[in-house]
Amino acid sequence: MAEEYAIFRRDLDEVLAQRDPAALRAFMVAREEWPEDTTTDPERALWLMIATSF
Repeated sequence: MAEEYAIFRRDLDEVLAQRDPAALRAFMVAREEWPEDTTTDPERALWLMIATSF
C-alpha cells in the first residue's frame, strides 16, 4: 500500500509541476480519484495541492 501511494504521489507531483488545471483534472479522473462529472474546480484544487505539498 505504501509503495502504491508513493507511485501515486510521484505521478501527482509531476502533474502539479505542469501547473495545468486540465492536466490535473485528467490525471485525477484517470486515477478514479474524481468522477468524470466532478464539480471540483481543477484550478483551485491545483493551487491548494501545490500549497499543501511542502
